[in-house]
Amino acid sequence: MADDSIAWLRGRLAAAQFTPSEAETFISQMPSRRAGRARAFGDFIHRLSRGDGQVFQLTQRLAERVDVLCEELVFAHDAENLSAFKSVLLDNDWLRDQHWCLGTEAPSEQVRQKVVEARDWQALDEATKVPFANVWLSFMAAIDLEFAQRHFEFFAPRPLFLDLLPTLGPTVEMGAAEIELPRRDRFRLPTRRLLELCFALLHYRAHRVWPSSPPTRKEIARASGYRDVDIGNFYDGTKKLTAKVFGEWWATVARDFATSSEVVPPSPTPLLMAALAWHSGMVAFDARSKVRQMTLFDGGEYLSWWHAHQQDWGAELSAGTVEWPGWLDGPPDVPTDPVP
Repeated sequence: MADDSIAWLRGRLAAAQFTPSEAETFISQMPSRRAGRARAFGDFIHRLSRGDGQVFQLTQRLAERVDVLCEELVFAHDAENLSAFKSVLLDNDWLRDQHWCLGTEAPSEQVRQKVVEARDWQALDEATKVPFANVWLSFMAAIDLEFAQRHFEFFAPRPLFLDLLPTLGPTVEMGAAEIELPRRDRFRLPTRRLLELCFALLHYRAHRVWPSSPPTRKEIARASGYRDVDIGNFYDGTKKLTAKVFGEWWATVARDFATSSEVVPPSPTPLLMAALAWHSGMVAFDARSKVRQMTLFDGGEYLSWWHAHQQDWGAELSAGTVEWPGWLDGPPDVPTDPVP
């Protein structure tokens, strides 16, 4: 990491109550520091785990593979060696057939052949979209699986990140030939679904029972000390939900549910990470911060990766039995016509 990045990280660690000694230990253990070269995926997992190597020990292995792949691809690209770039992908021993498929649109051999036949960087960029998308989906699904089964060990395995995808409001008629959006509650954005899920988690922690329905905006506002309108602004994206704001929101709501002697649990940062990833990648806003366009993702390819990791890592992860609330409805139904 560059010196300015290290300085920034030291500041973030100090804000997170790390002592100077703890901060230096955390930094020295970062994959990029140990390897002496860029390790973006490994460093991301290290930061996400707050330095606890047990939280993402399985995902860290995947991150190391992705980092080595990226390093080799960057080396070939910088050398303008098209053949070497293709060989890194085609001869890689851990990219499986699943990396070369995206739904039913293109069989793996067809996608591989496009890489083989690429004669310039522009053609190769187009040909590699499928494997690169799958590397990202696989990485996200790995974080999802390992985080949920270690952090929520008593609950039944569930791809929680899919419960944070943007959806249409419950009154939208999906089967109609032309979708008409109501004036209110048109969308359920990832930030809204995140706050509802986190409120429910803290409710369960305090009462050992889930709320019977998604918490209302007023309930969340009361517990967090925000005004109702502020929570509404988080819901529709007008107000940004940063890591700092989310951490403060979580701590306040957790304290509202907890007894005076209880220690407040740390905020579930991976859930925030997923919500912000879906939010930035699938929701576009106009100049007035109003939703201009939203991509609906049924989660099929993502779910395939989640199940693949579950099969590979099942013996190393515990699985609880407590069911999640029925109102967590997962990914959205995707209409055949685009949403205006």
